[in-house]
Amino acid sequence: MPYIALEEAKTYFSSQLYTQAWDSATDEVRQKALSSAENNINRQRWNVDLIALKPVPTELKEAVCEEALALLDYGNSKRRKLQQQGVKSFSNGSMSESYRDSAGKGLFSQNAKELLKEYLVGSVPIV
Repeated sequence: MPYIALEEAKTYFSSQLYTQAWDSATDEVRQKALSSAENNINRQRWNVDLIALKPVPTELKEAVCEEALALLDYGNSKRRKLQQQGVKSFSNGSMSESYRDSAGKGLFSQNAKELLKEYLVGSVPIV
């Protein structure tokens, strides 16, 4: 069972800014993005079994949406492909970029990371 249904994701995005990639996608592509986002999230190391969380927490649903949007925005970019291939730096004319060792790994969306930070392995609750 998915963390968030397509209709729920549509409702989430209806109140968000900068969602052009989502807005212009077909429902078929949106569903693929949600599925891919969920797979990306499930591949990370968490301190809880996210699949077992019932009901699904709002922050997990929103994180799937944010990761889906990031995938639609730049999931297939040349920059991301270079990072995934382990390239540490790249130059093109007068422009150059350097990447950390962890670049290209993990979630695409910083917003999704923030939403799920309490579930990350190694995180501790602040009391």
